[in-house]
Amino acid sequence: MVWEGMFFGPFMMLLVFGLFVALVVMLVRWILGGSSSEKGELQDRSLVLLRERFAKGEIDATEFEDRKRQLQG
Repeated sequence: MVWEGMFFGPFMMLLVFGLFVALVVMLVRWILGGSSSEKGELQDRSLVLLRERFAKGEIDATEFEDRKRQLQG
């Protein structure tokens, strides 16, 4: 019975360490998640401006579709 504890002890330590690292990674992603939503807002604003330029006649349909595809892609 004593040998089982000595055998599984290092595995449990690695498991606890892995869970700690996963928790830290998730926390960092959650904190930095706000910047990704801001990026989405900027991309949405770009699409709005692109639609405005198309509506004003500054760009044609082909250029509009090409730029729209680049922004979304």
